[in-house]
Amino acid sequence: MKKLAMIGLASMAVTSAAFAADASSLKIGLVNPVEIYQSVPQGEQSIQALQTKLQPKADELQKQQQGLLEKMQTLQTNAPTLTKSDLDKQQKALTDEQNSFKQQATAFKQSEMQQEQKIAQDFQASFNTAVESVAKEGKYSLILSSQAVAYAAPDLKVDVTDQVVAQMKKQGASAEKK
Repeated sequence: MKKLAMIGLASMAVTSAAFAADASSLKIGLVNPVEIYQSVPQGEQSIQALQTKLQPKADELQKQQQGLLEKMQTLQTNAPTLTKSDLDKQQKALTDEQNSFKQQATAFKQSEMQQEQKIAQDFQASFNTAVESVAKEGKYSLILSSQAVAYAAPDLKVDVTDQVVAQMKKQGASAEKK
């Protein structure tokens, strides 16, 4: 029994020593994805550019919706004075316009969502490439998101966010040249 306990202790000591030696060679970095998203053209600026591009169509849809509301109010006001056939005809025309508007609004929303997803995918791909590049250049064993870390001592100097931002800006500039 004593022999078994000694073997167990010896193996734990060897394992602990190996882990400690391995942990000392481990180089860890932290990156703040939110800060990066706000700092690079592939992030927030792309979404703002998309919104600017889509704004005229959104304004057009709002005007169309306002026009439909006005037509509905006019029809309600005039309904008592209209003949049954005129009322039915105007209601059908208004219903057709509403259906057309709904289809246009739905198509617009879907297009907007698809374009936002494309921007998010492009950002993620660029982010991953930049993090990998910084990790290789800096010989990091591990780079974690700052959102996943509860605490890191300030004197560790493990934040690589600025390096990733610089790398992504470089990627963005080379992509624009193409």
